[in-house]
Amino acid sequence: MQTACDFLSVNGYKLLWGPGRHGIGHNLFTYHRSPAGLITELFAELDRMKRGTRYFEPRPWHRDNPQRPKSMGQGPLGL
Repeated sequence: MQTACDFLSVNGYKLLWGPGRHGIGHNLFTYHRSPAGLITELFAELDRMKRGTRYFEPRPWHRDNPQRPKSMGQGPLGL
């Protein structure tokens, strides 16, 4: 990840966010803006599951409304 971020940086891709780790897939991520203005996500270490092995039991994304995505409001802070 560090080598890839260094490469992107010297080629004009500005780091926007990260490095961080996504919650659901546990993968590392960074977001970059290309010289053309496009946003690119770089990711690594995504969890891999084999069908039928039951590594993890399903769990809700969040506690207040399980199994449904949250929707954000329209204010500046999503309120």
